[in-house]
Amino acid sequence: MTTVIDRGDLVLRAGPPGGKPIVEDILSLEDNEDPMQKEIGIIQDSSHDDKNQPRVIATVPLQCGVLVPSILCQHYFEVAGAASVCLTQIPFLAAIGSGASSAIVCDFGHCSTRITPVQDGYVHHSSSVTSSEISGVYQNKLLDSTDVTRAKDIHMIKANNAFVPDADYVTNNSTSSYTLPDGNQVELSNYQKASLGEYPFSPNDFLSLRNVLNAAQLVKLAIFSVPEEVHYPQVCNNVLLCGGMSAMKGFYERMNTEFCGTANRNPVKIHCVDDPHLLAWKGGSLLSQLTAVSNISVSRAEYMEHGPNLVHKRCL
Repeated sequence: MTTVIDRGDLVLRAGPPGGKPIVEDILSLEDNEDPMQKEIGIIQDSSHDDKNQPRVIATVPLQCGVLVPSILCQHYFEVAGAASVCLTQIPFLAAIGSGASSAIVCDFGHCSTRITPVQDGYVHHSSSVTSSEISGVYQNKLLDSTDVTRAKDIHMIKANNAFVPDADYVTNNSTSSYTLPDGNQVELSNYQKASLGEYPFSPNDFLSLRNVLNAAQLVKLAIFSVPEEVHYPQVCNNVLLCGGMSAMKGFYERMNTEFCGTANRNPVKIHCVDDPHLLAWKGGSLLSQLTAVSNISVSRAEYMEHGPNLVHKRCL
């Protein structure tokens, strides 16, 4: 049995390959949840009826320190009882999830936006463009007036109400009620809903920010910054939108509207799959079905012989 785990900035997604993840939990500090313990429980539960030891494919966020992958590897083998472990980067799995091995992966996440070129499976970290302001953390500040503080509640409000307005949208002050899981209701104005979606494209109009590049400008900067060793047409034909913010209604359409059709060398094609927030998890699911996954995995025997640091050489 294989368990695919995608631990993002805010959401933990996990489950067996195929379909959608069976677990999709908000990682919330106020709930005192330990993500590692939750992952181990998921792995052990998934292999409960399987006599074989579980295989694990898991993401390592780009901002993780050097020691984190080896610690993850150790936990998966020692505590979860994994038979093999494949740790890989979110941009790589996002590209795989799109059906390609090369792309410019635009991950509009909770803590930051990270735009990274991937060519033939190699993630060019040094050429990444990042922005902490174009993020769910900053976007959440637009909901401060609602007095909603729980991360899970804020996530649900945005997922069910935020939209990116088009050029013809006319703001009005009408409001509607949204019911939280605990039964409490929150009043949201149409202006608030539209502001949540407009924020990534006009950040300097909100929160007293100045000189912050918007989402479209970040994508353009990343494309113009593609290093010479990368085959430019190959990656620019597959500019992928993923991450939680890209799942907002109208995000893909607005990006296409604001984005120039061509860059300095070749045409650029922007893509957004269904459920873009699940793209990395889908990539892990697809990777698990390829025989090549063994080439970037650490087996239990190799772990016992070489220790957890082998994961840095083999997987990353």
